[in-house]
Amino acid sequence: MDTINEVALKERQTLGALVYFRVVEEEAGKFQLCCRMNWQESEILLITQRKRPRTWSSLDSLFDYIDKTYGPVPTYFLRHLSEEFT
Repeated sequence: MDTINEVALKERQTLGALVYFRVVEEEAGKFQLCCRMNWQESEILLITQRKRPRTWSSLDSLFDYIDKTYGPVPTYFLRHLSEEFT
């Protein structure tokens, strides 16, 4: 999976390239943020400057971060860990 850091994601969001965010629950009960840009088919994982996935311990803190950092985003998808896809 491709990755993007917070600074680059903010720049692309400002340019209007951000299509959606997908919130993914990990096994440890933490949440990661993936996104898709308008020129890419695949999703991109948000990482820290240390090249590790950016995680949040609760949905409240994650959505607070999104709201304060990126403002209104067109679409959110939420994938619960227990969901099964057929």
